[in-house]
Amino acid sequence: MQLDPAFIEAACFLGVEEEGKGITPKATAFYVVVPFEHDRAQGRGYLVTARHNIEFAQGRQLYVSINKGVLGGDRIAEWLPILTERWFTDEIESTDVAIADWRPSDEHALSYRGILTDNFVDGPPDGVVPFPIAEGLETATVGLFSYHAGAMRHTPIVRIGNVAAKPVDPIFTRRGPISGYLIEARSVGGLSGSPVFVGENIFQGRKRQPLLGLIHGHYDWKEEFSSATPNTIHTGIAVVTASSAILRILKAPDCVATRQSYPCIF
Repeated sequence: MQLDPAFIEAACFLGVEEEGKGITPKATAFYVVVPFEHDRAQGRGYLVTARHNIEFAQGRQLYVSINKGVLGGDRIAEWLPILTERWFTDEIESTDVAIADWRPSDEHALSYRGILTDNFVDGPPDGVVPFPIAEGLETATVGLFSYHAGAMRHTPIVRIGNVAAKPVDPIFTRRGPISGYLIEARSVGGLSGSPVFVGENIFQGRKRQPLLGLIHGHYDWKEEFSSATPNTIHTGIAVVTASSAILRILKAPDCVATRQSYPCIF
């Protein structure tokens, strides 16, 4: 599956400063756009990641990566401080989503893109048939590969997998029950918060690659082969928080108020 390049441009890295190492990439985030009613090609932008990424920062200054320069040209990686302490979250604490009303300044406006909520699996606009999700459908996850984040230019990687299970029963995690998908995909540290897309199906005469959700984490299974310390087995299954959770937070009154206070074109 060849992913739309705009979706790769929407992903970025989250980092914190470590003594003697400078700013180190730790996780993934991405930009989404709530479209304006009068022009659905533009709208208000937000930064989205997994809630546990913010909690693990433990109050330290968070930085976001951006490749400065014109899209499609040679661009240089920069770390920008996220100038907000307010992250919108769900009232259900196990919902592993955090959203910031923040985006880079105008001087970086051509260096990143956002995913329209119209392109969410759970958020097609009126008149658009929902994308049919089925087990076995191919997925693409865009995020940080911590062993090769890039120095001159920050480069997210794309991991291909497939839908293993749709939301039926809650998925039990360390945070509590999550409504989401299971996907078969290799996972390593740094992918938390990564956007996950489905496709590439020919549907209604064109290719669609909607956002399925974001990576919560992967399943590890502890199995005792003897009385010794349990061995951890990587199951190859990742948990994806459904895109409906992102939409629910974006539609909460306090988040809606940010769009009413001052419209910002993305």
